[in-house]
Amino acid sequence: MKKERQFLCFLIVMYPLKISCLLYALLTDYWVETDDFHFGLYKYCVDNTSTCLDVTIQLQTIEAELPSFNNVPNSLNIKSGLTLEIAINVCGYPKPKNVCWFKDGKVIERSRSVIMQYMEGDCRLLIHDTVQADSGMYECYAENAHGNNRCKIPVKVTKDDQEPISCTQVLIGVIEG
Repeated sequence: MKKERQFLCFLIVMYPLKISCLLYALLTDYWVETDDFHFGLYKYCVDNTSTCLDVTIQLQTIEAELPSFNNVPNSLNIKSGLTLEIAINVCGYPKPKNVCWFKDGKVIERSRSVIMQYMEGDCRLLIHDTVQADSGMYECYAENAHGNNRCKIPVKVTKDDQEPISCTQVLIGVIEG
């Protein structure tokens, strides 16, 4: 005897070329797990104690993309007392919901001198009245339903009277010396 049953499809893992889907038959406690789905309509006959169930499954394409970053500076040099601004673009699908900043592995907290903004993919970190202690490795961390990612930006804050040393100056010193 064949009975028509509804199935729920829970997408568990989404990869660009592979989707893992867990099927659960409503009103039964029978589970089916499969990795070999191509998008479209399917008809499954699941034999569960001499009862065959006809199941029609419709899958939708859901684009998924890990968070990524654009306009990330390789490094930043700034004189103390000035405002450090790091402005990058955060992408991903779905749009990242959790975006935060770290310095030397520790979460940066908002304060009067530290401003963090994130709107429509544009992410900014502002630190007013910088001091040499603001030098370090800054990281922007972004997370969406598909996963997480981070980008790193080394920042060097120099004394007001000290010029930052560029790579060109170091090479000239090595060649002349």
